[in-house]
Amino acid sequence: MSARAGFSSAPLGYASRRTMQSVRRNSPHAGSAEVELWKRHNRFSRAENNAWLTAAEEHERATKMPGKRNGALGDIGMKVLRLLLRLRGKLDGRLDPSYTWIAQQVRIARSSVGKALARLKAAGFLDWMRRSEPVEDPEPGGQYVKQASNAFILRASGAAAEMIRRLLRRPTAAMQRVKIERERAAKLKRPVSEIIADAKDPALAALLESLYEGVRDDVEGEKPPSGLNTPLNGSMG
Repeated sequence: MSARAGFSSAPLGYASRRTMQSVRRNSPHAGSAEVELWKRHNRFSRAENNAWLTAAEEHERATKMPGKRNGALGDIGMKVLRLLLRLRGKLDGRLDPSYTWIAQQVRIARSSVGKALARLKAAGFLDWMRRSEPVEDPEPGGQYVKQASNAFILRASGAAAEMIRRLLRRPTAAMQRVKIERERAAKLKRPVSEIIADAKDPALAALLESLYEGVRDDVEGEKPPSGLNTPLNGSMG
């Protein structure tokens, strides 16, 4: 589909039409998928907020070449990231300022905003989702859909995610798997009576107890650890 064509992912009550307006492809209507992404990725504690900034500063220093003024993010990239971290909605994670608004707040050219955002995305500190929205009261034969501001997602990736994890002292995926396996092994070693006693629901505890009664002889039988049968009296002497 052409980037100048209409979109079929219209919200309830709105019928998309083929028009000649300039709307980028893969631009779903505002108020759809980005709401869940904001809640999942843009809401975090002050400690994590500080970890984001520290990780970005470390990345900027590490990528600054001798004799160069800036690193991979640049001074403008750092300012834009600080602005986005302050701006994100604390309750819903909403983050969708326009390029023009960002440029006014940081006091830079609008074109510089796009370049700074691209550097942040390439470094793994930012992602975004293009969006469109219907035009209110469109003229006959005119524009029915227009480009909306991007929905910015604070979803770290790659080296940026690893730096943030390290700063927050969070376990890696491998460490988490080992922890889960150890906890599972420890539970298997516990006596059945303790497991039943941990049941908070009396009815569930009674049910577990009754089930255990049916297999108690098999579980607590007098078989030797080696699995051999106990020799009969008088069979050896």
